[in-house]
Amino acid sequence: HASKLGVDRVWSGWLVDRAAIYLEALGNLDEARRLAEQAIQITARGAASDDEYLASRLNNLGIILIQQNEFKMAREAIEKSLAMDEARLGKDHPDLASRLGNLGTAVSFMGEPELARSYMERSVQLAEPSDEDSTLIIANLAEQIFRTGDAASAQSILEMVLQSALERFGANHPRIAVFRQQLAEIAEDQRRWADSRMHRVESLRICEATLGIQHPETRGKRCQITYWLATHGEPAAAEDFA
Repeated sequence: HASKLGVDRVWSGWLVDRAAIYLEALGNLDEARRLAEQAIQITARGAASDDEYLASRLNNLGIILIQQNEFKMAREAIEKSLAMDEARLGKDHPDLASRLGNLGTAVSFMGEPELARSYMERSVQLAEPSDEDSTLIIANLAEQIFRTGDAASAQSILEMVLQSALERFGANHPRIAVFRQQLAEIAEDQRRWADSRMHRVESLRICEATLGIQHPETRGKRCQITYWLATHGEPAAAEDFA
């Protein structure tokens, strides 16, 4: 269709990639993946100068694959994206921060927390303080620190990130839900049940307000908190969330 309409390949790939990101946000991961792969195919047929766009497409596919639990494929896609950006920008460019953070996430889910932590630490070092994603990058590092056994340090970092994000984005921003869920898991590990409960409930409330009650992420959180309450001596409260 792009060639018939005279649309430049870079822009047609961009449009398909945007559609993939939109569907990923809606939770339609299968269709998002199909479009993300199509965007890569369109962009890959372009000139070598299009590598900037191809790297972005590969990274976006990797994010979708992580959510589909396809961690090996996600890692491969993000590694390709990172290698292309390093060749184009150098190894110390701030734009690499998000790629490294995503790669750390994929590697973590593959059972390599120490390697994941090294990617996250490099990501934090490169991230610009003014970058909107900087709080998310630092929170991801905290999660890897937690996975390597240092819950106290992870809690301290996340509480700092949460306070910064509350001041920057407000109490109902989706990112706050992510940070509260992470803090809930740390509190659970430290047997601070009341704190874990509070963060879980707040995380669910934000998802319901921003994503809607039928979104897959919201439904998943509701199932999790229902089970958590039922197994922590609150069966009546669990029924309220079911």
